This record gives sequence, C-alpha cells and structure tokens, in this order.
Amino acid sequence: MNVSKILASGDLAKTKAGSPLYTCPEVWNKEEGYNEKCDVWSLGIVAYELCCLKVPYEAATIEELIRKQKTVRLKNIPMGYSAALNELIHEMLQYYPKRRVSAEKVKATCLKNLKLENEDLLVPLDPLIDTIVIP
Repeated sequence: MNVSKILASGDLAKTKAGSPLYTCPEVWNKEEGYNEKCDVWSLGIVAYELCCLKVPYEAATIEELIRKQKTVRLKNIPMGYSAALNELIHEMLQYYPKRRVSAEKVKATCLKNLKLENEDLLVPLDPLIDTIVIP
C-alpha cells in the first residue's frame, strides 16, 4: 500500500512515503519507526472503503488526518456485512500498533470466516503468489 521495504525481524522503518489516507498513524511520528502492522492498517482502510465506499478518515492536511485518526471514533460498516468483518476492520484500524491485530490473525480470521479448515484449499492461488518478485 505504501512504499515497501524488507525489514529484519524487530526492525522499524522510518521512511515517510505513500498515500496519506492509507498511511498508518505511526509513519507520521518523528521519533518512532513502524513495522508490518502498518500494512495491516492500510489493508483495514481498503476493507473499510470497499464496504462503505469512502475512507474512514478524510482530511485536508496531514495534521488534520493525524488528529482524526487518533480522536474520531471509527463508524461501523453498513448493516448487511457480518459482525465478524466489522470487528476485524476495527481491530485492523486500532490507532496504537500494539493494540492492532497481526497479519496472521487477519489471515486466520478470514480463513475461519470462509469456512476453510486449512490453507490447502488456497493451492490454486499458489501460481499467482509465485509471480510476486521481492527485490
């Protein structure tokens, strides 16, 4: 979603680039770095936007965006979507990364809600995944 970078386990990135509306709050913090939970945030923004047809936080400036991300309570997605999806999106859009759900939990929740017992049913996707090249 943002500029990608391979990090060693436990390392934090400090690059500030990407689409601001999809960028996690910790990117804007000048003292702290960020990790893979930033991708979880961005995916949460996309999931919210797909359900609501708008991003959860709109702002004219980065300062306003940061303030809204921290203080504005996230609205629920429209009725008709599952409570589990609503809960997952809320977990993905936790302001503080330590409270934000992990990518593994997102994956496990999605598999569970798709009623997939294991990842073997995703084997047809393997050829697509193999085409992804990481420099």
